[in-house]
Amino acid sequence: MELIESYLTYKHSQDERAGRDVADYFYSNLSLWYDRNQPPADFIGDFDRFFAAIEHDLLSPADLIDLGIMQTAEAIQSFMIDDGSDRITLFYLGEARMPFFARVDEDAYRQFKQHEFLEIDFQIFEIIHGDFPHYAAQQFLLENEWVDVWLVLRYLDSLDDFELELDLFEQIIRKRDAYHEQLILFAYLLVVEPDLVRALVEKNGAPSGLNLPSDISVPLMQTALRILEECIEDGELKATFEELLPPELEKEGLFLLLALFEITHAHLGPGWVRLLERAASNLWAIHLSADDEEVVNYQPIAEFAGSIISLLPDDDLEHVLRTSLLLPIFFEHIAGYNPEAFHNLIMPLAAVPEIFIHELEMHLPEIYTEDVEGDVRLERMRMAAQSVGHDLLIKDGRVTMVRRMED
Repeated sequence: MELIESYLTYKHSQDERAGRDVADYFYSNLSLWYDRNQPPADFIGDFDRFFAAIEHDLLSPADLIDLGIMQTAEAIQSFMIDDGSDRITLFYLGEARMPFFARVDEDAYRQFKQHEFLEIDFQIFEIIHGDFPHYAAQQFLLENEWVDVWLVLRYLDSLDDFELELDLFEQIIRKRDAYHEQLILFAYLLVVEPDLVRALVEKNGAPSGLNLPSDISVPLMQTALRILEECIEDGELKATFEELLPPELEKEGLFLLLALFEITHAHLGPGWVRLLERAASNLWAIHLSADDEEVVNYQPIAEFAGSIISLLPDDDLEHVLRTSLLLPIFFEHIAGYNPEAFHNLIMPLAAVPEIFIHELEMHLPEIYTEDVEGDVRLERMRMAAQSVGHDLLIKDGRVTMVRRMED
């Protein structure tokens, strides 16, 4: 297939003509799809063959063509889902076109971005550098509260104008409906401007130069400051943090600490491991209505813990799994996690199979099989076994685990 050959030539030799051919192919086809709301004939089949033929290790989000290919895969996946939304597919298509646009005609792309900015454009400008369209980017952030909160923080942190940064920060945090995202933004403020937070506490929440959402209460700010001052030193979290969490602010405190760990790139010491244990056992749930009135259910603390664990280096992950209570806690709460939290946690926890299997076997006797149908715990345990190449068998009321037969 000519497309595959051109892509491989580009990746292996950085051949500019081959790269241009690949970018032209994708940009023209994606633009037709976007304009007509229907994929060109054979495009999806050709892409599937292309995507299956290339080594995915070659794909790099720091390469415009690769970034566009990954976004194209997202758009096609959305299109193929039975209950997929045209609106969502068009969103992905709009994003997927942009890296190829920048590759085909960078000058025209830069001009266009002065007026219309998308989420993916932050990544594109990190690749192409040069003058950044700040006004368009800021309007985009202010008009779209769904933008990834970590992307928002990276942009705010890149600004040299403190007053502008603070003004944008205040507008963005007040527009966010998701409480856990407000907490992440507040954690950022706590790191970069702790004195400003102290001033807010001293004024007891009275109107000042910075007005935070009412959910970021003075008691919460006081607790956060105290933990920051008394329990975090040189990036290490002291075990005493648990004593400073009042019961009525426990969930907010745990989530804030997870955000502080992520924002400060702290070293994983014993205190932070204890925080992850507490987080994995916390099933705090919040419910938000999406634009289409669908209710989205989050378990912010457990989901966040899983995301952090998944980013640990292999050696740190294995050490944590061998020495902490994370695995026993996971299996204790396995039936209570929502699908996102379960997925976020099981992916890293099962990454060292021998440790995971040993713990899983210890929890098999806890499964009751009288009511097998609809048993959430049994189904989750089965999924856990399958994640490490095993299956669960039920016979005479007993559950055993066996290695899955190879096809």
